[in-house]
Amino acid sequence: MTDNQFYPLTVKTVTPETHDTVTLAFHLPPSLKETFAYQQGQYLTLKFDLNGKEERRAYSMSSSPLEDDLAVTVKKVKNGKVSTYIHDQLTAGATIDVMPPQGRFFTPLSPEAKK
Repeated sequence: MTDNQFYPLTVKTVTPETHDTVTLAFHLPPSLKETFAYQQGQYLTLKFDLNGKEERRAYSMSSSPLEDDLAVTVKKVKNGKVSTYIHDQLTAGATIDVMPPQGRFFTPLSPEAKK
């Protein structure tokens, strides 16, 4: 069953990757580690209130399920409301409403299938 609830997560870091791309790493409290456990290929839905209007965007995880950080990388899109806000205004310490990982675009990993 999919958890369609949003959880407020604090932005741990905002790391510039290129002139138009940043990576957001989230602080994940121990109580939410299991809720936000994910497999490669899944994505997060982020919710923002921009100018009084709710905006939702889905971003694939750019972190590995084996890493401690939960991160997404966002490219600034020309005239993009959310990507422009994230790129130009979002800072570490901000809180974003985030839905737990979703998506089925993955292959289960098996140590026996290692090549």
